[in-house]
Amino acid sequence: MLLEVGVERGVDTQAAPEDEVGVVLLHVEEVDAEVVEEVRVAADDAGRRVDPRPRPDLPGPVKSVSFSFFNSGTVRTTGVDLNAQLQFPRYDWGQVKLSMQGTYIIKYLQQQLNGRYDNYVNHEVSIGFSGAIPYWHHYLTLDWNYGPWTATLAENFLKGTYDVAPNPGESQLRKVGNYDIWNLAASYGGFKGWQLSGGIKNLFNRNPPFSNQTWTGEGPVGYDPTYANPIGRVFWAAIAYSFR
Repeated sequence: MLLEVGVERGVDTQAAPEDEVGVVLLHVEEVDAEVVEEVRVAADDAGRRVDPRPRPDLPGPVKSVSFSFFNSGTVRTTGVDLNAQLQFPRYDWGQVKLSMQGTYIIKYLQQQLNGRYDNYVNHEVSIGFSGAIPYWHHYLTLDWNYGPWTATLAENFLKGTYDVAPNPGESQLRKVGNYDIWNLAASYGGFKGWQLSGGIKNLFNRNPPFSNQTWTGEGPVGYDPTYANPIGRVFWAAIAYSFR
């Protein structure tokens, strides 16, 4: 949306003779984004007509308001990705490898309709896309292998954020707890063509941290379904055969 503010100077172009050329000079000045939004809303409420009277907060009368589409919702992020692996020597009882992938988000700037950028890191986002933007998220795995045997212990951790809104009767945003889930899996491939697997998801049977968000399309379900899972401890098993 474009707002032009200024004072016209020059020849009156109304009823100008055919052999006379009129010139209109228009001085356009930069206007604060909040004033632009206020004028846009007022013009839209008035059927997109502009009030020609001067405003004390502008250098002159509003000449026009353009309601054309413009790009908005830009996201600017700053962060650090970490990737580390530690493989131990092979022993008689097998070999162990420790891996970690993590992301530390420093800034998550979301553009607003008036052009301003708000930092949503460590908060639930309700504009653009919905979900939590934690400072820290990592995935940690401990792998063991011994011949046809393998096992993996994995942790999925998200640092707690602040909720979209305070609790009823409160003014401060409530703190959402950490999301910390551990999974265990093992497999055996000692039979030709066969792979036997099993494991436990949500090893410690933890509930997702409570959140009062309602922006994810699921309604007030009591947690954020964009990253948390309400299902408790699950035992699973699988048998696979490869035709090779």
